[in-house]
Amino acid sequence: KKTWVDQIQIIAYLKDDVSAESIEKTRHELMNRIEVQSVTYVSKDKALQILKASLKGQDGLLEGLDDNPLPASLEIKLNKEFLTLDSIEKFVKKIEGNSIIADIE
Repeated sequence: KKTWVDQIQIIAYLKDDVSAESIEKTRHELMNRIEVQSVTYVSKDKALQILKASLKGQDGLLEGLDDNPLPASLEIKLNKEFLTLDSIEKFVKKIEGNSIIADIE
């Protein structure tokens, strides 16, 4: 049985025009942190696919878009023992300064 705590993840939105090498380096650095359980890369294209699927028949809302406005991201899941508000805030502060991260949710 999953609880809401099991579903908590941190999404680090990446800056545009970041190299695949920089993304993989950051993903690897995050995976080596004791707090981190997993890091999943989501490309701009995959993010758009997910958005279209979530709109369920309302994807006409996206018809006027020339370019994909969604950023690539890293979805970060923390180990259970670091799923407290204090631990999450500390972790976010540690990764905020990363040069390829534009925003964190």
